[in-house]
Amino acid sequence: MNHNVHEIFNDSYERCINSPEFMNIFYRIFFSSSPEIESLFISTDMAKQKSILKSSFPLIMAAYSNPIVLKNIATSHNRINLDIKPTMYKFWVNSLLEAVEIVDPKYSPEVNHAWREILSAGIEYMKSQYNVV
Repeated sequence: MNHNVHEIFNDSYERCINSPEFMNIFYRIFFSSSPEIESLFISTDMAKQKSILKSSFPLIMAAYSNPIVLKNIATSHNRINLDIKPTMYKFWVNSLLEAVEIVDPKYSPEVNHAWREILSAGIEYMKSQYNVV
């Protein structure tokens, strides 16, 4: 694991997660990224959803070196359960990075790279599990 990438990510993550508006900004951007996205959340308790996402970040960070930690989340998102298509993850990542850019006062190309690097293993694993039953 690249320690510098992890440190840059973690520092930015702390700045973002401590912002009371981070989740609101992220979901506003995410919902506007594709008509398909917002429709997936029509009956979702958004307060609970934001809490779930916030609590999933430690797993996302752990997935950088061991993607299998996302097995339960991947199963819940596969085609049989929530049916989150692999093509949708790009909207999630891009929306998240746009929110980071807005919220993190120290946002830079290095911060963007660190987030993308840390997220990549987990996202690829999630996509690979879409058809696994």
